[in-house]
Amino acid sequence: MVVSYHPMENTERGANVLVNGIYEKKELAVSRQKVLCGGDITPTFSNNNSVVGANGRISWIKQIHLGDFTVDIKCPDMR
Repeated sequence: MVVSYHPMENTERGANVLVNGIYEKKELAVSRQKVLCGGDITPTFSNNNSVVGANGRISWIKQIHLGDFTVDIKCPDMR
């Protein structure tokens, strides 16, 4: 699952975290991340799997299993 937000959008209400897609293969999720982030991504160095894009958008990939689940999308997975 690809998740993202832009830290400069909706600053009065807090982060507007969005689910941007669910993919079966990591390669497809990374490709979607790059599109969302303006084509270039760099690790955030926050001891998790979040990245920041050339356009300032922050994104991460959540590992999920098909079927019923409960997940905190606002928290990136640890590295």
